[in-house]
Amino acid sequence: MLQYLHVNMSHQWAGNGIIVQKSSHKESKVKRLIYVFLPLFLAGCTTEWVQKRSDAEDLHTAKASCEELAEAKYPVKNQIAQGTHYESIQEKCTDKSKCGGKKYREIMRPVTDNSIIDVNEDTREEWFMNCMEKKGWHGKMKVML
Repeated sequence: MLQYLHVNMSHQWAGNGIIVQKSSHKESKVKRLIYVFLPLFLAGCTTEWVQKRSDAEDLHTAKASCEELAEAKYPVKNQIAQGTHYESIQEKCTDKSKCGGKKYREIMRPVTDNSIIDVNEDTREEWFMNCMEKKGWHGKMKVML
C-alpha cells in the first residue's frame, strides 16, 4: 500500500464546527521545491540514441523490434494502488480541559486516494533498454527546455 503525506495550503470550512486547515509549517519549503522543480517538470525529456557499434542494427528496426518484444514479455498490467494522505482539521472543542483551554483542537484525518498504475512499466522499459543495447544502441536522456 502506498502511503504519503499530502501537504495542503488553504483553509476550508467543513461544517459542524470543523475547520479543515490545509496549511503546515512545511508550506514554504514545499513552495520552494515547487519553484525549483516545476520548470524541470514542464521541460520535456527524450531519449537520444547513440550508436555503440559499427554493426548496429538500423535504429528504427531495432526500436520497433525491442518495443514489440518488451510489450509481449511485459504487457500493460494495470492495478489499483491505494495511498493515504493526512489532512489537518480543527474541531470545535467541547471539553476545554482536553484542549488546553483553546476553542479548537487539531486532528490529523486520513484520506484515502486511489490511482491506477501499470505494474510492468518499469520492468518493460528496462527490458527495452537492454534489448537496444544488445542491438548496438545506447540511450541517453536529453532534457528539452
